[in-house]
Amino acid sequence: MPITTYKTIYTGNAHLVRQAVEIYEPNTDSYQPFVNGTFAVSFATAADGTGPIAGLQNIALAAATGEPGTYYTIIQASSLTPLVALAGTVIYQIVSGGPYNGLRDVTPLRVSSVRYAQ
Repeated sequence: MPITTYKTIYTGNAHLVRQAVEIYEPNTDSYQPFVNGTFAVSFATAADGTGPIAGLQNIALAAATGEPGTYYTIIQASSLTPLVALAGTVIYQIVSGGPYNGLRDVTPLRVSSVRYAQ
C-alpha cells in the first residue's frame, strides 16, 4: 500500500503556489534556474488532471523578483470556495508549462476548512 504525504490547503486562507524551475545546461553539465518561462497552476481531484475543479484552472504564475527560476501566485481565499465541498479529501495541485510544455509537477493537498492555532 503506497504512503502519500501531502500539504494542507485551507479554504479560509489564501494559498501560495511557488515553483522553482531549473533546466539542464549541457555546456556546463549543470542545472541552471530557468528564466522567462510561462507556467500555470490547476487543481484537480485526480493526479493525472482529470476531475478539474471549476474556477481553479490555468492560473498564471509570475516570476518572483530577485529569485531567478522561481514562479508564484497567491490564490485568495475567496477563490478557494469551490474546495469547501471537498473538505477532508485530497486534491492535486498541478503546475505545468516551460519549454515544450515539459514541466508537470503534481502536489497532493488535503483540503481543510479549519485552521487551528499553532
